[in-house]
Amino acid sequence: MRSRRFISLVGVVLVVVVASYVITSKLISAIQGITSTTTYAVVGQPGTFNPLLARTDTFDLAMSKILYRGLVTFDAKMQPLGDLAESWTISDDAKIYTVTIKQGQTWDDGEPITTQDIAYTYNFIKQNEQIKLHFPFVDGVDVNIVNNEKVEFVLDEAFSPFLSILQLGILPKHIWGEMNLSAFTSSKYNLQAVGSGAYKVLSITADNDEIQEMVLTPNNGSKQTLVFKFFDQESETITAFKLGDVDVLLNAGDKATETLSSWPNVNLISSSVCGETVTMFINQESDQRVSAKAAFRDALYAFIATSNTPLQLNATSLPRQHWAFTDPEVKTEITHEEATNNLLTFANADAPLIIGMGPDDVAQSYANELLEQLQGVGYPAETKEIALNTAEGGALASRDFDVVIFAQQFSQDPDQYQFWHSTQTDITSGGLNISGYSNRRMDKALEDARTSIDFNVRKDNYASMELRLFEDKPALFFAAPSVKTIARINKSPIVATQCIWSPSDYLVGDSN
Repeated sequence: MRSRRFISLVGVVLVVVVASYVITSKLISAIQGITSTTTYAVVGQPGTFNPLLARTDTFDLAMSKILYRGLVTFDAKMQPLGDLAESWTISDDAKIYTVTIKQGQTWDDGEPITTQDIAYTYNFIKQNEQIKLHFPFVDGVDVNIVNNEKVEFVLDEAFSPFLSILQLGILPKHIWGEMNLSAFTSSKYNLQAVGSGAYKVLSITADNDEIQEMVLTPNNGSKQTLVFKFFDQESETITAFKLGDVDVLLNAGDKATETLSSWPNVNLISSSVCGETVTMFINQESDQRVSAKAAFRDALYAFIATSNTPLQLNATSLPRQHWAFTDPEVKTEITHEEATNNLLTFANADAPLIIGMGPDDVAQSYANELLEQLQGVGYPAETKEIALNTAEGGALASRDFDVVIFAQQFSQDPDQYQFWHSTQTDITSGGLNISGYSNRRMDKALEDARTSIDFNVRKDNYASMELRLFEDKPALFFAAPSVKTIARINKSPIVATQCIWSPSDYLVGDSN
């Protein structure tokens, strides 16, 4: 099963994990009026749909999001909306979030959803270190049940991005509440989910401990039954599609896309990923490196921006539709020849540019494309794989590169403190300021933005953040690869046709 590696807050996979749990009905392909069964092909075996355990596998995460719901979700501008939550209030000191849940909501087995379920989910994370490693935000948060309708989250200090944390899928206490960690991780309910989402598991067919087929039926208005068939290889899914055994190839790879997209009566659906970038961090820590020179960073940006290359630069780390986005009004007024000549003034045959790259296919393909562009104009450069290892002495922690490329996912909240604040440069201690970037104005903007709950104050501070990112260039941001779906023209798969935040948001249903 294909999975994506991201930049993880816990240092193994650098990702803002909480960003993964958004369900946004505005992004979906309309499925009104569909009364048929649609069969989907998936490469690999499902692991777990438990929202506390599904972390890196794209399909597992996608399934988790249509089987479970969180307290909040996000609209197309990444502003929070109630999901299980009816409403919420925030105290004047921004330390107490009181959430009122919608009434009349039930689990798939008919049991009512209550604040007991919410408290159980968050407290289980806090009580189990192995789980908490992946959800560090629960430290310093107390969860108090006010009554069956209201739950209170009490923070040690003001933290305005907290609402984005509340998108985590909630588990039913009556199913999981008596389990220890061992039983929790091995439970049949990790796949035979009892959830609250747009769909519920009807049946699972297995042979010799391998799942062959899974059937999901809709909740709340959608009329499409989903059948998932699992295959070992992508080539098998292509054959199954040709034979008519499946209607849709999810997360289609290059081979499937090349083979089937030109077939008659076939749709290729491309879901752009707006909450992820392929980020090239530029090492600013060592004055001995060319990357520490502002003029070099500007020259490199201009070279890429004017190149005839598939590497598409984004203006900043925030997508244009985000509520906090401010256009830096980027203008490139020089030709590619002029940009190339400027860049070549920094070339040094004795010190080729070291292009670090993450171990995943996405990072490596972008790094190799950049290498080809540079070598094509005579700029000495070489690539070097950088392990996602934060240990002291490692290439990442010691910044043994001029630039390094990783796929990077952000939270729906625009807070990016951990990536750009000057206190976050020690990678061995969990810092994610990979560039070694330090700027007082950036620090001030990030600090003020994450402690204020005033919308306009936050927007102004994130405008400052974006300006600093563009002017100082601690990183360049490339558009992430889109998620591809291949479908028969007479089928309307429940996949996003517009921008999705995370690669795992491609499979989306209307749960409200």
